[in-house]
Amino acid sequence: DATNNLLVDAAPQAAAASLATQITIKPGGIYEAVNHNFYGSTDTYRMYGCGGVDRGFEFDGVTYVPIDTGMTTDTPNLVACFQGHLFFSFGGSWQHSGTGLPYSWAPATGANEGGIGETITALLPVAGKTLAIIGERGSRQLSGTSVSDFELATISADVGSVAYASRVLGGEALMMSSHGITKLSATQAYGNFEQGTISRAVQPLVAVLKSKVIGSTVYRSRSQYRVFGDDGSGLIATVSSEKSGLNWVPVYYFTQLQYPINLSCVISCDDDTTYLCDDEGMVYQADKGTSFDGEDIEAYFRTAFNHMKAPTTIKSFLKAIFEMTINGYSIVRVHPEFSYGDPRYARHLLIEEGSIGTGGRWGADNWNQFYWTSRLVHNPSINIRGTGTNVTMVVYSKNQIDQGHRIDGITIHYIPRRLQR
Repeated sequence: DATNNLLVDAAPQAAAASLATQITIKPGGIYEAVNHNFYGSTDTYRMYGCGGVDRGFEFDGVTYVPIDTGMTTDTPNLVACFQGHLFFSFGGSWQHSGTGLPYSWAPATGANEGGIGETITALLPVAGKTLAIIGERGSRQLSGTSVSDFELATISADVGSVAYASRVLGGEALMMSSHGITKLSATQAYGNFEQGTISRAVQPLVAVLKSKVIGSTVYRSRSQYRVFGDDGSGLIATVSSEKSGLNWVPVYYFTQLQYPINLSCVISCDDDTTYLCDDEGMVYQADKGTSFDGEDIEAYFRTAFNHMKAPTTIKSFLKAIFEMTINGYSIVRVHPEFSYGDPRYARHLLIEEGSIGTGGRWGADNWNQFYWTSRLVHNPSINIRGTGTNVTMVVYSKNQIDQGHRIDGITIHYIPRRLQR
């Protein structure tokens, strides 16, 4: 009736109330992340990370869990997992969780804090059960298993790294500082490390890049360490080895790179996949496909001037035979130069050479991973007509169809003439 209707209309309204708030992530962070399993189960392998603008976090692919360390400004910059502890850095201090307890940051559970008196730029677990704590100006090592025996020692008081330029490759830490690209290697004395600069030959390139660094990666399958600048520039260090006496010693080769975008961050995965983010919000996968988002990929290099162990003998150069590894179809242009490019010697015409991918063996190689009627090693031969005391080869390519090629060696045919007067 009308009375009941009136009572219903006048009934008090109820609303749900909660102290819970939606988790949001602030923009502008540069994120670092590591994967680790702090527990005994096989399904508790998770990602731990931070970005300098929010609390650190744990993420299992579905659930995002902010981690409260108790800091007044709880915005860690760097993350590492070491000896069952989760480590975060805050400016010049580092903190770690309790043993096996990534959510617990109370001293009663084994958590602790320390400082190095300068901004920390890298936390790197390295060989010898050691955590390298790298600063802007110096390097330290933290050894031990828990707060009861952790010990901090100095590696170098004057060699550090710029932020986001330190990575571990083959058990060694590689980093970029004002001294150049430096390796941090374990010595024969257990738990001790030594540093050495490996980039003296390309120091001018390092000096330009170090103020632009936005990120770095390692390619384990290629033994490469790469550093990227915010303008798309970069430097690649490839680690190889040479026989020196009775021992094999590491040798480092450097290559420049340049992307046609401005980079805002670089993300690398355990399977060597690397993603690049530009300043317009686009995401790219590096080393994928035959073009850069539809644009030509340009590549070139120049060999050292080779005098064939006779620096003052004038030679007539006849032929260059290349040994190449090709993934698909490649077109390269070759230009020989003589006597350090001396203008008194005639310049050579540009030579273009096209080759198809590497062949294979029936019953031994994988199907669809080799090319029929192709050689196992490509050795195209180009004719040279030039004279001088030495020769260099400029090799150039620029197209959208090249799946990748590698020059493994060049054999030069020549005739010695006379001594240079």
